[in-house]
Amino acid sequence: MRRVLAELAVTAALVVWVSVDTPDMWRLLARACQGTALAVGRVGIYAEDRAAILATEGA
Repeated sequence: MRRVLAELAVTAALVVWVSVDTPDMWRLLARACQGTALAVGRVGIYAEDRAAILATEGA
């Protein structure tokens, strides 16, 4: 979870940095956002798996 928060913080910092408004900065921001989306997706998959396990154990 800390990694996800750290990646979100980095992405927010990059948004500020991108205010330079150059193509390279926007590409860098896109890569940072994709990395953050990947991390959030992994957390979501874990949450779905954990919910399924708990539902099975509760049945």
